Amino acid sequence: MKFYRRDLISQSNESIMVNESLSFDLSDFKGNLSGLRDLKNVSVFGKILFDLSLDRIYTDLTIKGDMVVGCAITNEDVPVPFVTHLDDVYSFVSVDDEEQDIIEVKTDFVDLSYGIFQSILFEVPIKVVKPGLKEYPKGNGWEVLKEDDFNQREKPIDPRLEKLKEFIVK
Repeated sequence: MKFYRRDLISQSNESIMVNESLSFDLSDFKGNLSGLRDLKNVSVFGKILFDLSLDRIYTDLTIKGDMVVGCAITNEDVPVPFVTHLDDVYSFVSVDDEEQDIIEVKTDFVDLSYGIFQSILFEVPIKVVKPGLKEYPKGNGWEVLKEDDFNQREKPIDPRLEKLKEFIVK
């Protein structure tokens, strides 16, 4: 989603309505995915305003879609719907240190794709469990336990401390 300054000047002080579908190649963002496996049905809508007197772009965008993350128990793909907002300010002129929330643009265009992707990353849940999961995985000599099952099982006594049972006063 690139917006060139020359195109924005012709529409200065008028809102530009945005209603687009986006697709992301996640291989471009390797190392910054924080559990995100895929993005589907991403749509962006809202408005963009270019203020010619300040040479700034104001965004008011809503981003919706579905992300795919791994289940914390089975590691299977789990689709998670998301909705997030992008309210950034971009400036084509130098920005003072006091205006830290303004993103300085060093080219003649603004690419909103990175800001949109960052907003989506903030929505990635820390932990997701597949809905309707009834059976936890097991293997040869191991199994995943529910927390309740773990707390209710009988805890074996360390054989090195077994002799201390004789000293318990009843």
